[in-house]
Amino acid sequence: MAIEGDLKDISLIGVMQLACLERRKAGLFVSRRGEEGAIFFDTGEIVHAHVGHLSGEEAIYQLLTWTDGRFRMSEQVAIPQKSIGKNWNHLLIEGMKRIDEQARERAALRQQAKALSQVDAKQDYDLENELILLLSNLEQAVTRALEKKSPRPRALMTQTLAEMINQTVATMERARRTNDAVPYLAKVLGDAGEVYPPVRGLHVQGNHLVTDRFSTNGNSGMLSDGNTTRQVCQGLILVLEYYFAFFENFFRSMDVRDQWKETYSVFIVELKRMVAKLEF
Repeated sequence: MAIEGDLKDISLIGVMQLACLERRKAGLFVSRRGEEGAIFFDTGEIVHAHVGHLSGEEAIYQLLTWTDGRFRMSEQVAIPQKSIGKNWNHLLIEGMKRIDEQARERAALRQQAKALSQVDAKQDYDLENELILLLSNLEQAVTRALEKKSPRPRALMTQTLAEMINQTVATMERARRTNDAVPYLAKVLGDAGEVYPPVRGLHVQGNHLVTDRFSTNGNSGMLSDGNTTRQVCQGLILVLEYYFAFFENFFRSMDVRDQWKETYSVFIVELKRMVAKLEF
């Protein structure tokens, strides 16, 4: 079955995420203004790509810059070779980082920064770098948690997600700007509790989650039930997503804001996928 469309209607990164999340074995062929490229997937991983004289990871990064053109995905393909070994999520995050860097360079050349004050431009740049570092640290934290052989894996994952939220809240408090309202954690948990009621049972002190209770008897009853633990994890991911979305309000540049939105969306999709693989 072939899927075709216009990159103005759906981004290339969206099509690639679809192929990866559905674990397809397929070829994605793109074209625009006389240029052609291809990306090959094998059971949800990106294994090869080429465009022009580029192949492998560099071809992926180049194709991610395409915002117009046509695409066609077909499962009736033979994969010509394997030139990529990196996880698809890492590829997309790295690609978005490169696109962001290129956007800043083009903005400087075209003097688009004139629309912003020097102070606002520097704040956007510093904040964006801090958020990229935050996502990197959070990704490493959940990877370490999944690799550990814990006698209480449910408590470990819940504690890890809670600590990730505390890091995110701390980053927001450092980055807050004059007249910007920062959401209070207890209220955010209450909002998430409308969808995942068990998160209402988590303990907030000040503006952070008390994570040591997940390794004691404080929440042992809650975490002894697999379905409840799953809902707690899903609720904590929703809290993270809420905070990431709120960071958008801190940016003055629409371009930088959009790049941040795409970057954290990729992270949230991958985080949900990793947690969904756990046995609760």
